Amino acid sequence: MMGNWPSPWQLDAIGSTLGFDHYPNLILNFGDEMNLWQRTINTLSGLVALYYWRWNVMTVVDRIASETLSIDNLTTIEEIEQRYLSLFIFNTHFSLNYQLPPTSSVIQAAGLNCAPPQPLTQDLESFIDGSGDDGCIILSFGSILKGVDLPDDVRRLFLSTFSRLKQRVIWKWEDESKLGKDDFIPPNVKFMSWLPQQDLLGHPKVRLFITHGGLNSIQEAVYHKVPLIILPVFVDQPINARIAQNVFYDAIQQILSDPSYKERIDKLSAVMQDQMESPMDRVIYWIEYVIRHEGGSHLRTSSQRHLEKYANY
Repeated sequence: MMGNWPSPWQLDAIGSTLGFDHYPNLILNFGDEMNLWQRTINTLSGLVALYYWRWNVMTVVDRIASETLSIDNLTTIEEIEQRYLSLFIFNTHFSLNYQLPPTSSVIQAAGLNCAPPQPLTQDLESFIDGSGDDGCIILSFGSILKGVDLPDDVRRLFLSTFSRLKQRVIWKWEDESKLGKDDFIPPNVKFMSWLPQQDLLGHPKVRLFITHGGLNSIQEAVYHKVPLIILPVFVDQPINARIAQNVFYDAIQQILSDPSYKERIDKLSAVMQDQMESPMDRVIYWIEYVIRHEGGSHLRTSSQRHLEKYANY
């Protein structure tokens, strides 16, 4: 089960078409509608990434595994893929990602992490209810980027912006003791070291989710029909702070006041959830399918079946 978009080496390992003409390499900032020059760059960079993975990364992993286990002639990762890899389950869905050209052995199962909201604690529910019709905003950068690691200027920019809002803000902040002594904490801001993120996103008073753009966070926001502002990298130079603050404030106001954003996320959520079965049921079915059919070699392309026979010699 892979928790990201399929990479060239993953698709190649399962014998799936790479689709460089419309499926952008993740290291590039291309969309799926590329011109000839972009397609050329996309293809070349994708092939370089593929062979770098096979000739450098995998060989290093094989060497470390052999040294760690003290086993000579240890079966390589490539040989394991050729002999036994029958199914790749990706945490993706065509409603959220670019269109894949997958084989039958590639299963898209985005939404495994999504679930209906559970009741909040009384303290948290009281804070959200106190927002009235203005509602609440959730701010979280996940587990990778902690709030306490934000530069001082960025933290103050956020606080200054939030002080201008009518909405209440719930901010995932791991340690309040690390706030600056001179920081003004607006009364509409609540810090929490841990957030019941899905339960919050599913609350009817939540109007906006500000996030770093992690895959699970995006899927949960779409599932619960909450518009997003994604900040993968944020300005931290003091000279740009005023400009950044105005841009950030204007972006929040635009999303909260323009109904088209909520309409768009509602439509996207409907497409994501309109599936014949739940992602979990789909994953269980295909895992059991491969077991029932002794590895499901018929799911593999002819080229992969040829490599499997070659690996057995």
